[in-house]
Amino acid sequence: MYIRYYLISYIAEIYLIDMHPEDLNKIWFCEDCQSSFFFNSDAEDHKEKTGHKKMRKFSSVSGGIIPK
Repeated sequence: MYIRYYLISYIAEIYLIDMHPEDLNKIWFCEDCQSSFFFNSDAEDHKEKTGHKKMRKFSSVSGGIIPK
């Protein structure tokens, strides 16, 4: 039981260290294909793979558009 707890805690710490500061606080929305992303790295990967450049950011707290 304790080993499992520490392993899960360790994995969570590694994951949180690698997160972008805006992850889970912002939602990226692709205006070209209407896809949405909760992680900055996913939005950046999408732009690179598809060539889509029109991204809007929304606050996941207020739901409002974040100006560029």
